[in-house]
Amino acid sequence: MTVKTTTTIELKDIKSIEFECDSCHTKVAYAIEKFNHPMSMCNVCHPSKQFFLPDSKEDNALRNLAVLLRECAKPPAGLTMRFQIDSSDAGRA
Repeated sequence: MTVKTTTTIELKDIKSIEFECDSCHTKVAYAIEKFNHPMSMCNVCHPSKQFFLPDSKEDNALRNLAVLLRECAKPPAGLTMRFQIDSSDAGRA
């Protein structure tokens, strides 16, 4: 017999969006409930380098993602929605 274990999360369990600078590894986390724009630049190592330009396609997509997460965290009665995540490296940095 083969047993497969999967890890799923409900959208209501997602509490924040975290951004990490690849250069200096500074992390900034924004609460989903208060998220209104992504981290546009690293203020620690590259204050002139922008990750997302205001009103760019990526900036707007991240704003829309936060709205989607807030709205879908409250599914209709009788429905539970989950996302499967890759747990093979979960918790390992």
